[in-house]
Amino acid sequence: MNTVMKKLNIGFFTLGTWGDIHFLLPLAEKLKSIGHGVKFCTSAMFEDGVAKKGMDFIAIPPDISKEEVTRLFMETEGEKPEKQAELALSGHLARDIEARFDRCMDIMKSCDFAICHPSDWAAQVAAEVSKKPWIQGYPAPVGIPNKKYVIMGAGPIKMGPLNGAVWKLMKWMFKQSAFKSIIAFGKDRGSTRSDLGFFSMSPYLNLLATSDNLIPFPEKPQHPTVLTGIWSLPKRDYRMSEEVAAFLDHEDAPAVVSFGSMGGDEAHGKEAAKIILEALEKHGMRTIIQRGWGNLSDANANGNVLFVDYIPHEHLFPHAAFVIHHGGAGVTTNATKAGVPQIVVPHGNDQFFWGDTVNKKGLGSKPVARTELNVANISERIGYILENKATLDRNAKEMAEKLNREDGLSQAVKAIDEFAEAHLA
Repeated sequence: MNTVMKKLNIGFFTLGTWGDIHFLLPLAEKLKSIGHGVKFCTSAMFEDGVAKKGMDFIAIPPDISKEEVTRLFMETEGEKPEKQAELALSGHLARDIEARFDRCMDIMKSCDFAICHPSDWAAQVAAEVSKKPWIQGYPAPVGIPNKKYVIMGAGPIKMGPLNGAVWKLMKWMFKQSAFKSIIAFGKDRGSTRSDLGFFSMSPYLNLLATSDNLIPFPEKPQHPTVLTGIWSLPKRDYRMSEEVAAFLDHEDAPAVVSFGSMGGDEAHGKEAAKIILEALEKHGMRTIIQRGWGNLSDANANGNVLFVDYIPHEHLFPHAAFVIHHGGAGVTTNATKAGVPQIVVPHGNDQFFWGDTVNKKGLGSKPVARTELNVANISERIGYILENKATLDRNAKEMAEKLNREDGLSQAVKAIDEFAEAHLA
């Protein structure tokens, strides 16, 4: 593969939870490793996590805390999609958007082009107004308008041939409500676009960072789009603590529970942990629970349960009998690449899509929404996994082999090279 020889200065712009930031980090690291200058721009609370990856970090608004994001999650849980969008916009995604735009405009001066998160409208408009070409990255096809997949945020709706009509209806509804202020913001800053919102795409290049082994390419994207394969770097060295290593040194593999940035406040986290642990105990499972932002914990847990903080999924998940997770793009990918069965507990957005994908591909049980989580229905999913363990293990290992052979980052770099040749000559 030929790479662009000229060193390029690239700005990465993203916001959201750690999953949104971590999604773009492998591509940023890859571009830096082949000699390009990379600036990673996001909220200040992620500085430590980004700096550990060796990235040059620039803090930009909103200056939001983990606790505020958690509170926002609690406010939006169970609401209709349009209400969820309004709360997410006011509380996080469009918070301080004017100050964010001004900061992005300053950063664009030293960038040859930008790579943006689909919800970073301030950065997208700043690139447009600065006349800088920009690329958009997607972790799932449910943010790309198409007739094959249902729209992100529509929950577990399955409309088949009517997906196109659902897209049109939802886009119209959001434009009349939640996105009205975003479109007005863009026009006020000099943007000519009318598609600002969760469905906006770059007119230059859109990179869909998933595998066609998991998800066939969506039908007729509106703008240049390349399905690259999953973005992940080689497994880094990591040493388990003595406590974790001792727990794993047992003939019975544990279930692993990981909700990442999801889960809500401490009370909500304790409730979820108690429900899941009661169900796992009924099936005699040993368990490792990653506390995460949701503070999953249970003071009454017995010695068959170990609560842990950060352990890289690629090091922990291969030791699991199966993984119970929230269904984010990153955690689903990591569980799939680990070759273990999955139970998905979607909390919102594209997590319903990933839960359905896991089940349809024979990699795990049917999903159970967080709002419907109780001992009976999670126990039913656990029972399904254990009763069909041999088949699910085989399917999971076969899919893992396919995904682990892919090199999505090289495909992304190839697409970026072609983009640079066309737009930066």
